[in-house]
Amino acid sequence: MTASDVPISTDHTHAPSNGKVELTLEQLALMQPGVARLMLEVSNRFSRGYHAARRRTLASPGFS
Repeated sequence: MTASDVPISTDHTHAPSNGKVELTLEQLALMQPGVARLMLEVSNRFSRGYHAARRRTLASPGFS
């Protein structure tokens, strides 16, 4: 399919859907600051847990 074969859409409304709810781009944009904060908190907690578990594993090599 070439670029000239692709139909051009004149309707530029997008509604992301997860199967349960449809969001407008405006609604999705309003959620983004909260999602960014959440991902930062999750990554910080995950890395702390990972490194704590790694230190515990390295500190006790005889433990199995």
